[in-house]
Amino acid sequence: MDTSLKNKFDSIIFDLDGTLWDSSANVVLAWQAAKQQVDYIKEDFTQPMIHSITGMTYKAIFETLLPYLTEGQREDFKTIASKK
Repeated sequence: MDTSLKNKFDSIIFDLDGTLWDSSANVVLAWQAAKQQVDYIKEDFTQPMIHSITGMTYKAIFETLLPYLTEGQREDFKTIASKK
Protein backbone atom coordinates (compact mmCIF):
# COMPACT_ATOMS: atom_id res chain seq x y z
CA MET A 1 0.00 0.00 0.00
CA ASP A 2 1.37 3.41 -1.04
CA THR A 3 0.87 5.99 1.74
CA SER A 4 2.67 8.92 0.13
CA LEU A 5 0.81 12.19 -0.19
CA LYS A 6 1.87 12.41 -3.83
CA ASN A 7 -0.72 9.82 -4.79
CA LYS A 8 -3.49 11.33 -2.65
CA PHE A 9 -3.32 15.00 -3.68
CA ASP A 10 -2.46 16.75 -6.89
CA SER A 11 -2.15 20.25 -5.40
CA ILE A 12 -1.53 22.15 -2.19
CA ILE A 13 -2.85 25.68 -1.69
CA PHE A 14 -0.79 28.15 0.31
CA ASP A 15 -2.95 31.09 1.33
CA LEU A 16 -0.21 33.51 2.33
CA ASP A 17 -2.06 36.72 1.58
CA GLY A 18 -5.40 35.98 3.23
CA THR A 19 -7.40 35.53 0.03
CA LEU A 20 -9.09 32.35 1.25
CA TRP A 21 -8.85 32.79 5.01
CA ASP A 22 -8.82 35.99 7.05
CA SER A 23 -6.02 35.58 9.60
CA SER A 24 -6.23 39.17 10.86
CA ALA A 25 -7.69 38.20 14.27
CA ASN A 26 -4.70 35.93 14.91
CA VAL A 27 -2.29 38.59 13.70
CA VAL A 28 -3.84 41.09 16.13
CA LEU A 29 -3.40 38.62 19.01
CA ALA A 30 0.23 37.98 18.06
CA TRP A 31 1.09 41.65 17.64
CA GLN A 32 -0.65 42.57 20.91
CA ALA A 33 1.32 39.85 22.72
CA ALA A 34 4.54 41.15 21.16
CA LYS A 35 3.60 44.71 22.15
CA GLN A 36 3.48 43.60 25.80
CA GLN A 37 7.19 42.72 25.57
CA VAL A 38 8.36 46.18 24.49
CA ASP A 39 7.90 49.70 25.79
CA TYR A 40 7.98 51.63 22.53
CA ILE A 41 4.66 50.70 20.86
CA LYS A 42 2.02 53.31 21.70
CA GLU A 43 -1.20 51.95 20.22
CA ASP A 44 -3.19 48.74 20.38
CA PHE A 45 -3.50 46.74 17.19
CA THR A 46 -6.96 46.15 15.71
CA GLN A 47 -8.37 44.11 12.86
CA PRO A 48 -9.08 47.22 10.76
CA MET A 49 -5.43 48.24 11.20
CA ILE A 50 -4.25 44.82 10.08
CA HIS A 51 -6.67 44.84 7.12
CA SER A 52 -5.24 48.19 6.06
CA ILE A 53 -1.70 46.80 5.69
CA THR A 54 -2.52 43.37 4.27
CA GLY A 55 -0.29 42.59 1.31
CA MET A 56 2.32 45.24 2.14
CA THR A 57 5.99 44.55 2.71
CA TYR A 58 7.31 44.73 6.29
CA LYS A 59 8.97 48.05 5.47
CA ALA A 60 5.68 49.53 4.25
CA ILE A 61 3.77 48.03 7.19
CA PHE A 62 6.00 49.70 9.76
CA GLU A 63 6.15 52.98 7.86
CA THR A 64 2.35 53.01 7.77
CA LEU A 65 1.43 51.77 11.26
CA LEU A 66 4.46 52.70 13.35
CA PRO A 67 6.31 55.53 11.62
CA TYR A 68 7.84 56.75 14.89
CA LEU A 69 9.89 53.58 15.44
CA THR A 70 13.60 53.49 14.72
CA GLU A 71 14.92 50.89 12.29
CA GLY A 72 16.30 48.93 15.26
CA GLN A 73 12.94 48.94 17.02
CA ARG A 74 11.22 47.80 13.84
CA GLU A 75 13.58 44.86 13.48
CA ASP A 76 13.24 44.02 17.18
CA PHE A 77 9.45 44.11 17.07
CA LYS A 78 9.32 42.12 13.83
CA THR A 79 11.46 39.40 15.43
CA ILE A 80 9.33 39.28 18.58
CA ALA A 81 6.01 39.29 16.65
CA SER A 82 7.13 36.57 14.26
CA LYS A 83 7.69 34.21 17.22
CA LYS A 84 4.07 34.57 18.43
